[in-house]
Amino acid sequence: MNKYSSARYVNFLVGSILLLFNAACCNHPQTPTTHPETVRGWQTWNERGVSLIGELVLRKGEASDNGHIAVKVMDLREGRAACGFRREPIEPDVTLLFYKVSDSTITCTITTGTGGRLLDCDERLELNTLGVLAINAAEGWVYFRLG
Repeated sequence: MNKYSSARYVNFLVGSILLLFNAACCNHPQTPTTHPETVRGWQTWNERGVSLIGELVLRKGEASDNGHIAVKVMDLREGRAACGFRREPIEPDVTLLFYKVSDSTITCTITTGTGGRLLDCDERLELNTLGVLAINAAEGWVYFRLG
């Protein structure tokens, strides 16, 4: 073996090891969250000065409404743990579709991870906030609150 082919072999070997390391650990999803035991459903309450109108657990493809506002889970994506060359984990996320029950007019579509955010939907719906408490893509559900 000459110097050139030895260097190519070493480069191939190192590259293969790094590729296997990166692929092997990145295929493991993050630990899923547990399903909540109870949820409030569509009801109004105040929590720490915030007015909330619903607390729901829905599966992918499911929808729920309060007679005025409807929400449907369009998609759930699994997160991935940080590994290999990727230093930051990829958080799971959910895509929610909001629409008016009266005429099925779509008011907004949101893709988000866990945490709270303001909504920029049709102001007539009086829907301002979304708090995603848990996403379990492996089991296919999301737990969230609306305000």
